[in-house]
Amino acid sequence: MVKIDFDNIRKLIRVDNTLNAGSIVSTEITLDLPRGYIAKIRRIKFAFLNWSEDLEGTVAVEISGSVQSALVRDPDDTLTIQTPENSSSHDVIGEHKADVFAELGNAHVGNDAKEYYFDENMDVPTARNLRFNTIGQGADVASLTESVVRCEIEYTYEKIDDKGMLDLLDIL
Repeated sequence: MVKIDFDNIRKLIRVDNTLNAGSIVSTEITLDLPRGYIAKIRRIKFAFLNWSEDLEGTVAVEISGSVQSALVRDPDDTLTIQTPENSSSHDVIGEHKADVFAELGNAHVGNDAKEYYFDENMDVPTARNLRFNTIGQGADVASLTESVVRCEIEYTYEKIDDKGMLDLLDIL
């Protein structure tokens, strides 16, 4: 589900991916860019939510696994969940990994939230929609059925000329 809140200065989009038993869950994020404008990403926040509902009642059950997510600048990339190793060019804007443990009734999630801030000196522009990919990894992630990974993206619009748009889209 995508919720869009409007502000005169910035736009905020919240996207929730519900885990699906070890399969990648992928959501395209529409930025509603007016013609001649690009989006500049200013803040990304990942949060792992509702995990306590999934782990409630796991008194004698051991659960371990992780939930990995990535916000990707390519709306067609439904597989990437982390920045590729040994690559200087990639479309991952931000990534997050939460570790899930439950043992003898004690549940714990490590790194349940992560934020990225981009100031005016660190432009993260995009002229296309984004993609938010999430996957649960490990033998026990099938039990995480209520858990949600939320991605909040805060961005501004900026007018751009045709040459700048073609350069950004890497079109000759």
